[in-house]
Amino acid sequence: MAVKEKINSILEAIGLNNTETVILKSLLEHKLLRATEISRKTKLNRTTVYSAINNLIEKGLVTSMDEKKVLIFRSIEPHLLLDYMERQKAVLSQNADYYKEILPEIESKRAQKHIFPKIQFFKGLDGIKQAYEDTLDHNTQKQIRTFTGADAIYNVADQEWVHYYLTKRRDMGIKASVITTDTPGGHATKNKDKQFFRTTKIIPKEYSFDTEIIAYENKISLTSFSNEDPVAVIIEDERISNTIKKIFEYVWNKEGEDKSKIA
Repeated sequence: MAVKEKINSILEAIGLNNTETVILKSLLEHKLLRATEISRKTKLNRTTVYSAINNLIEKGLVTSMDEKKVLIFRSIEPHLLLDYMERQKAVLSQNADYYKEILPEIESKRAQKHIFPKIQFFKGLDGIKQAYEDTLDHNTQKQIRTFTGADAIYNVADQEWVHYYLTKRRDMGIKASVITTDTPGGHATKNKDKQFFRTTKIIPKEYSFDTEIIAYENKISLTSFSNEDPVAVIIEDERISNTIKKIFEYVWNKEGEDKSKIA
């Protein structure tokens, strides 16, 4: 990842929107700038610039000073941005602890009501990542059954995140039984079975697909790794989940390179 892309990613991760990110990056690079200069360098109109700068000032990331009745803006020193990130991390960690305390009560109240839909829709790669967390965090059976379009995952998904997810699943002791196809991605998946607490079976490549279906607990997760519009859907329904599991078991027992049982 290029330096500029890394900076964008870091600034967005601490809660800045795209406009604030562009402006703060410009100030970090040029120290002192007038609003007109920021507007010219970022190609943003002055109204947008002033609005974003006010937000950055409130967050303590930008300061201003009056020079001959003209406001000049500067970012905090680059090394202080690290301190800001550490403070944000501490606040986020504290809020996560608070949320953990009240989570049982929220889930209890939610379970008592039937107005919530049993279908959840997630859009974009960040949404997909959130959907995948559910396959781990709500998996008391410690098992997933997966139809994997491995090549689509390798081509579309963020590989750092894929490694994070597989490592987290392994470390949580969740066993994966995977059916994939006779493709480079399928074999790459199978070759790492021992590393990621997984058993993979391979079916003929003419059955290749660009999705992933995961059956776990009383849910199924369906993910489409489209380059244009990746999406994921989680369906919570005992009968649907059992149906997918039965289909999986049929293919598992009928096809593949070995006769190992589903864990």
